[in-house]
Amino acid sequence: MKELKTEMEEKIRAIKDEYDRMIKIKIRESKEKEDTERNETENRELKIVEKMNRLDAVMNERNKSIDEQQQRKLRETQNLSDLCNRWVNKFENLSTISSSVLDLHNHWTDAQCIPDIRAASEPLVEDIMKDFPEIESISDITMDDLPILCIDRVNISHNVESVVDIDVIKGNEFALTSIASTGSGNIVVSGRLSQDHSFITVIKREGRQIRQNNIEKVKGSSLRPFCYCAALSRDKIASVCGFNQVGVYNIQDGSFTQNSITSLFDDIKTVGTKYASCITTDSIRGHIIVGTLNTGLLFIFDEELNFIRALKLPEVMKWSRDILYNEGVLLICDRESGCACATTIDTSKTEAEVLYEFPKPDIDGPTWYPLSISKDRAGLVYILWSDNKYRTGKCIITQYSQDGQQLLTTKRTEDGARCMTTLMTEEGEKLLVATYRSGKMLCYGLMQE
Repeated sequence: MKELKTEMEEKIRAIKDEYDRMIKIKIRESKEKEDTERNETENRELKIVEKMNRLDAVMNERNKSIDEQQQRKLRETQNLSDLCNRWVNKFENLSTISSSVLDLHNHWTDAQCIPDIRAASEPLVEDIMKDFPEIESISDITMDDLPILCIDRVNISHNVESVVDIDVIKGNEFALTSIASTGSGNIVVSGRLSQDHSFITVIKREGRQIRQNNIEKVKGSSLRPFCYCAALSRDKIASVCGFNQVGVYNIQDGSFTQNSITSLFDDIKTVGTKYASCITTDSIRGHIIVGTLNTGLLFIFDEELNFIRALKLPEVMKWSRDILYNEGVLLICDRESGCACATTIDTSKTEAEVLYEFPKPDIDGPTWYPLSISKDRAGLVYILWSDNKYRTGKCIITQYSQDGQQLLTTKRTEDGARCMTTLMTEEGEKLLVATYRSGKMLCYGLMQE
């Protein structure tokens, strides 16, 4: 009995030890799982806080931009009101003089005075009858600035709706590098015309030329005369040429103002040629943003072409091939890294930070290089890719969600495509893609679901 009792106690102790071991394992596993879940929760909360801070910064930046825009447009409205008041005073003075002459009922006086009255009234009437399209832009926000909300999907038409030859002089050195559309419904294309000239051409949707300006290369410059453009306002285009001339072009009268920015490159200690390579605009604040080659910098100007500041890009970005300002964020196509990224553009900082990278297309196996970037009114982003660095190969278009995290659609387009933009028409929004050498413009429909 004693032996049995001893054996029983040993077995009970062994069972107890085994269960104690199992309990400790369960406790440790439970604690590890709890710690993992806690860490994941903390990381999610940290990401949410960071995102909220970024959204707050974007909102604050946008509110600041809107306040500045309201003040500027208030001044424009006041100037227009003062002009109208001056016209009214002139008209009242003319009316008083005319009435006093006619009240004399003296035909000789009438005969002498009426030619003078007519000569004074004609320019006044012409001034009063002038159209002022800028009145529409004085409103706080135009309809074209408002994104379409609650759009789950936008489909790119399966086939090209139309292909037109752009009405511009084409020669051995011709190259089309940029396309933009404005709120007035016009399309602007720009590029290289010859070894010594860039061009900016205003066209209709059918490709017919309205106006063209040829820009002569700076004498003595060895830089290539490529020209890039972006819409600045309803009737103004910002441009930059490869020989480092930034300008503002009025598509209504063809007037063109430009300044040299070569001096901005003087203090940059980098290897290789340095020149402007792309352009975008913040139309709300009236800012012009110029991308560069071999510097890792962006230059920012106001509408009067006054230099505001430089912004340093993340180290990986050396060649900004195309840039797009989008609601307080800068979207960049970088040639050297072969990536398309979104970065910050905080006016209080001198360096930008990468927010996210657009997923690369995975089709046909080659490495794809981003050429051009655009967005539609629903906020979806479109990127044009080439299968080599030099714009001569196969091309595809990718469509991304508003946050850039999802690749929604991949579509083949014509080989040699170089740039694209969107355009509002009576039939709806269109995606325009222009080719580098042939100067063709392809029109795709963007159909909302």
